[in-house]
Amino acid sequence: MKKLIQVQPPLGCDPEFFFRKRKTIVGAEKIIPSGGIESVGGKVIIDGVQAELNPTPSVCRMILGDNIALCFMRLARGLATHKGIQADFSQTVKVSKRQLNTLDPKYQKFGCMPSKNTDIKSESKEGTIDVNPLEYKNRSAGGHIHIGRMDSNWSEAVDTDKAISTPDILVPLLDAIVGNTFVLIDRDEGNVERRKLYGRAGEYRTPPHGLEYRTLSNIWLRSYQVMSLATGLCRHAVMVLATGQENADAILNAVPRADIVKAINENDFALALKNYKKIMRVLLPMTPSNHFFPITRVNKKQFDYFVEKGIDHWFPQSPLKHWTRTSRGEGFNDFLRYRVAEEMELNK
Repeated sequence: MKKLIQVQPPLGCDPEFFFRKRKTIVGAEKIIPSGGIESVGGKVIIDGVQAELNPTPSVCRMILGDNIALCFMRLARGLATHKGIQADFSQTVKVSKRQLNTLDPKYQKFGCMPSKNTDIKSESKEGTIDVNPLEYKNRSAGGHIHIGRMDSNWSEAVDTDKAISTPDILVPLLDAIVGNTFVLIDRDEGNVERRKLYGRAGEYRTPPHGLEYRTLSNIWLRSYQVMSLATGLCRHAVMVLATGQENADAILNAVPRADIVKAINENDFALALKNYKKIMRVLLPMTPSNHFFPITRVNKKQFDYFVEKGIDHWFPQSPLKHWTRTSRGEGFNDFLRYRVAEEMELNK
């Protein structure tokens, strides 16, 4: 296997969230104007019951994080005019029939159409949605990540665009490296319900700009650090395939596909942990130990401790408050290196 060659495809995202007044979910159309809320970092739009963030993409995770923050800062100013309304970052919520009936019919429906899925054995690979959105009260918030094509390759030895254009290989790699790993972090039981409709293993779309990975929930909006982890792992998966088929095969053969699918679709922490250990035994030897990669041989012990303590331990604050602070802290690698390592040392 070759050592991974570092490339920087553009990274974007369109995570969703909700609005709430006390215990009641309020449709996004009641808060956001039909044209959306624009900021210098992107836009917040209506997407069914949910609101959706459309930050400007970037090849740099820090700049993408800044654009997300600018969108949320603009949203926070708008929320100040809506008494009692709060942003709700739950993965799954229930919407009352009464509240649904107050919404425009086009927003009562699901915001997303069915995805493609690598595990569907048909030419179209299109999934289906078999519930009536006017009767089905659950709504979920996805955390889709977009990987863009590069204007030019950094090295003749790496064909990044070809990697992004090969979803039958890249999406299973994303499941192994990103989706399975995030089961360790996103332990919300609502994920099982969410994945009856959206966010299953293997879900993707192929927009003109590249590939959209659609398996994650919005959990990575909890903080800049978790966003840095999610987008960094997506880039990590692209580099595995772009470096060579041998590298990709090593990861895909480390764990049976059925085990990855089961761990993600059933949000099975124990199985995901077993899968993760097998994957890391293959992934880390090909991964340079630098800030380009979220998990390396240097910080794996810190990452394992991060998982053990749980996301609520590290980021108990409101995501909106986190993103609208002047300082959101360091990136994920430095977070492991300092914050997590310091706590590990104190607890020895």
